[in-house]
Amino acid sequence: MRCNDDIDGSSDDAIHARVEASTLCCSNRRSFLSGATAAVAAIGSAPLVAWGVDSTSSGGMVSPSATARRLSVVPTFTIVDRRGVPFMVFGEDAKLTAYFFTSYDEARRILDVAIASSDKSLADLTGETRQERKAKGLKPMTRAEEEEELGINPWREARISTVPLDFAV
Repeated sequence: MRCNDDIDGSSDDAIHARVEASTLCCSNRRSFLSGATAAVAAIGSAPLVAWGVDSTSSGGMVSPSATARRLSVVPTFTIVDRRGVPFMVFGEDAKLTAYFFTSYDEARRILDVAIASSDKSLADLTGETRQERKAKGLKPMTRAEEEEELGINPWREARISTVPLDFAV
């Protein structure tokens, strides 16, 4: 389908038809571009041998500096503390891990889940501690004492920061 080329004349109907065709064309262009972008992203995420070969080097592999240079233009997102240091959590394999995300929305979703989960855990722990103290006949702790004893939600001060992919790797 051609955009605007197939409508001739200058009557109101022709102008209206031209606007509709332009809107349809833009819509088709957007659909095409979004589909093409998704296809390029899918192809780009698949490992390709050709990307690992550098014809200028004698060994045939891309140097670490060339790889870092290529990755440095790809934005990723991470959750950082108030000082800007990525949050490190213990993974299932008991190793410290920082998480990096390819979209802001996913990073925000995970941060919101972490905040809510930590708030719930702290609320449950606070309730249990208060009941234990009451059962033992101890006076209730002040808010400051509870924070000192039980801690605070570290995710509350967290924010999302953008880092280049070469940093994330």
